[in-house]
Amino acid sequence: MVIRRATIEDADVVGKVHSDAWKQAYHGIFSQEYLDSDSPSKRREEFLRSLDDKQCVYLLLEEEGQAVGIVKLIDRGDEIEIASIYILKDFRGRGFGHKALEYICSEYNGRRIVLWVLDNNIKACIFYEKCGFVLTDKARLIDRGGKYKQVMYEERYFRQLQEPYVSDSSKIGILKMIIRNGYRGNPQASYYDLSRIEGASIEDLVRNVIELETAGIIKRHITAAMPPYSAYCLADIYHDKIPCDK
Repeated sequence: MVIRRATIEDADVVGKVHSDAWKQAYHGIFSQEYLDSDSPSKRREEFLRSLDDKQCVYLLLEEEGQAVGIVKLIDRGDEIEIASIYILKDFRGRGFGHKALEYICSEYNGRRIVLWVLDNNIKACIFYEKCGFVLTDKARLIDRGGKYKQVMYEERYFRQLQEPYVSDSSKIGILKMIIRNGYRGNPQASYYDLSRIEGASIEDLVRNVIELETAGIIKRHITAAMPPYSAYCLADIYHDKIPCDK
């Protein structure tokens, strides 16, 4: 796959790919009326306006000469926001999204890289966690023909630079706390034997967290307020439980 910066000559292609891939990504999430309000010409004009904005960068993802995806970045100096990353439906599942993120993290190595994702878009959350991003405590409401909540993710490498070392014993304590808090006072968890977590490995504890989450006892993103390791540990095996199509 070739990843390159889009130029004015790519305006039509950028508009078409951005609009089509965006509609495919949010089909069944946003209303059809709102999706229909978007168009290639609208995205084309958005791209052309961005050419005068030094902070804005568009990347085209190409496979054998065909555009398969689009990335829009906002360069704020010390922070890079991935404002858009969309892969056309017919080209999902081939690793193009993963390669695009690897490229961005390599190109902007050492700088904070963030993105926003709908909090109920589980597949997208899994994808970003597998690609090395971790959930932060930041959230916002957006209007997309209705109110939707987004949560912010940031690249794990940057978070690790900012956070102190977490020992294995602390990691185990964090995960046990998540399990106990999920179990306590919840009638759905009456079957759960807390003795299972005594002496358990980190990997087993993470699997127990996933079991409780699957049963609806622990809410997803509960680790947002925890030290970063808990999110890292969950991300390492989530991708085996829920398939990702990017």
